[in-house]
Amino acid sequence: MRKMIWILFMVIILPAVLRGDAGVLIPSTVSDYPDPSILSLYRMEIDITIRDKIAETKVLQVYRNHTNTTLEGQYIFTIPEKAMIKDFAIWEDGVRLPGIIMEKEQARKIYENLVWQAIDPGLLERAGLEHEINYFSVNVAPIWPHGTKRVEMFYTEDLPLVQKTVFYDFPFEPTLYESEQAESLAISLVIEDKITIGEFSVSSESFKMEILEQSENRIEARYQGTDISFIEDLSLSFKERFDDVSMEVLAYRDIEERGEYFYLDGIPPPKTGFFMVKAGFNIQADESKRRKARNYFFLFDNSLSMMWKEIETAYATVTSLLELVDEKSTMNIACFNLSINRKWRKPLANNAANRNEALLFLKSKYIGGGTNIERILKELKRERDMVPILITDGYPTHGEIDYHRLFSMADGLPSLFIVGIGDNPNRVLLEKLAEVTGGRYLWLRSMNEEKLKLFFETIGGGEIRNVRLSLSPSKAFADVYPVTPQAIFNGNDVSFTGKYLKPVTNATVLLSFVHMGEKHTVKKKFTFPEKERIYKEIGRLWAKKRVDFLLEKIRIEGEKDEWVKEIIALSKQFKFVTPYTSFLAAPRALLRPRVIRPGDPMLIVKADTSIVDIVVLFPFGLTKRMIYHADLDQWRVRFLVPSNTKDGKYSTVLIMKDSHGNIFKESKSYTIDREPPTLRIELLRRVLSAGEEVFVKAYASKDTKRIEASIEGCVPFSLIYDHCHLASTGIMRIPHNLATGRYMLKVVAEDFAFNTTYMEIELDIVGN
Repeated sequence: MRKMIWILFMVIILPAVLRGDAGVLIPSTVSDYPDPSILSLYRMEIDITIRDKIAETKVLQVYRNHTNTTLEGQYIFTIPEKAMIKDFAIWEDGVRLPGIIMEKEQARKIYENLVWQAIDPGLLERAGLEHEINYFSVNVAPIWPHGTKRVEMFYTEDLPLVQKTVFYDFPFEPTLYESEQAESLAISLVIEDKITIGEFSVSSESFKMEILEQSENRIEARYQGTDISFIEDLSLSFKERFDDVSMEVLAYRDIEERGEYFYLDGIPPPKTGFFMVKAGFNIQADESKRRKARNYFFLFDNSLSMMWKEIETAYATVTSLLELVDEKSTMNIACFNLSINRKWRKPLANNAANRNEALLFLKSKYIGGGTNIERILKELKRERDMVPILITDGYPTHGEIDYHRLFSMADGLPSLFIVGIGDNPNRVLLEKLAEVTGGRYLWLRSMNEEKLKLFFETIGGGEIRNVRLSLSPSKAFADVYPVTPQAIFNGNDVSFTGKYLKPVTNATVLLSFVHMGEKHTVKKKFTFPEKERIYKEIGRLWAKKRVDFLLEKIRIEGEKDEWVKEIIALSKQFKFVTPYTSFLAAPRALLRPRVIRPGDPMLIVKADTSIVDIVVLFPFGLTKRMIYHADLDQWRVRFLVPSNTKDGKYSTVLIMKDSHGNIFKESKSYTIDREPPTLRIELLRRVLSAGEEVFVKAYASKDTKRIEASIEGCVPFSLIYDHCHLASTGIMRIPHNLATGRYMLKVVAEDFAFNTTYMEIELDIVGN
């Protein structure tokens, strides 16, 4: 078998039988199903940091092969709906190979080329434009007998505030398979917030976390376990305590930061700063005005795409929501797929008897093929004074399926409250339908009573409309998203993100909105600093908002070159995957040699043939551009090692550019070695006869590369390391015609840094 280790991350639109979670690992060479007796998840570590509702999650997975056979495995992973992959890496020989963002087609070509070169690539791609699917399929091959393979992923998400509560979920629960396991699982959690936090809880029975620290603004917790079965997601929550309207500004600006492009092209570091304005609403209102009897209309999707777990979650959702409706209100219920089937012609009182009839009605209906969202919207046009609650995965297959036309049809509808069901509901469509009608969208991967309760409270909460952000001086700010006025509900929050072009002291941040028919404004002074490095994710979140804005325009108006180019540029600069870009992880260069003598040091690199420029960042504060020698097919550069540098292992960074303009950064290690090898020669006798063959042993340092010996005027011979003798050995042959006399045995030992040790031994030769 060709020695080739590769890991392929590919986002694909998977059929139902391949739907994933955090633990589906399939030994694909021998089975279509996970089998922990063959290939298992040996170790999993999850590090979660939530700072001011911005969550960063790092996942480490180590797979183990329990067989005597070389295997290939397929691992399927799901991340939360709004999360974005920040980084991924593969490990080879203890070296981390991080992913580099590239245009999708070029990344695929390079990946395939490197596979044939037996270099170790990894590739991560996203699905097409239509559905933003957060499934990641990992092929791992080969996994050596009784060996392990290590993969890392890092993703981020901006967590919303729902009725003053922040939820975080990590997807463990299997979708298709009965159970997945990890031999070892460790979870670390840190929560920090400028606003007072409280009521921290972990609703998952499987992951009871140990609280290490808990204060008004910080929580630290951990979980450790062995032989863990993934039977439910990790779900945790905490509340933010504030009155009226909270408003905070998070900023990031680092003008000293030098990206990879600077070293290759001399592009100066950016002077743009990024910011996020987070506003939470907790306006006290007259309960008699806020709460009133309502007419609820539940629309239940029983199409084929809602089979298995989805239909069970949807049924549990309806059951829970019906219990939350007060008995002063009325309700009706309908099933839909290609058509709509109502239980009653008119809404009835929400009493126990009617609720039971409604649930029996749902259970009695068969699942049907196809989903017609257009028919739902037209049906709701005829309704008056009602609250529609749509429970669906949201993929239209019949009637109108163009999103832009569906959004237009939603104009004038009552506020839509939508629960997206399953691993991958159509967030693009459902969230926008809720937004344009002034409603609310909730993603429910699995049943969560607390989320549903707060979602229902949102329905009855005071509407906050026309939320706008104004910044002064206006010329200091640019590209603020979202661009349209927002509509939310009391108890929730809204975020705006943008760029600030220069530092501003005492800038005015004005938030205006309408609540229960009255206009309100909140004005505060904030400083947008010259230097702020804590909230580095703000830049990526802004870039993601900008890309989402452009993707929305592409969905509606079609592709334009300038939009695609900007998406690709932002993806590369801020390192996240889009429908037009991919992560590629591969060693594009190898050091030859990796041990260097400081007297006349030269760094030699063997690089991929597409590389056209390499800059080296040495650990001594030195930056050098390498020169390509075509006759040797090598990149070379001489460099100066400071005189006070001690022998040992050092890391250097290679910044590489290929012929397509893609930038790669790889860390390489080498050893500085001034010391020549130690050498001791062992001979049984020093008096020898012409024509005799003599066994010679040499004991040398471990870093010795070669040992050669010769008698004056004779052919040299090499001494090769022999495990049996724990020494380098060779046969010295005395020529037959050698005259009697005293001769010198000359021995040279050379290490990998080209340091040499020279030794002479006197021999007496007796001629024939």
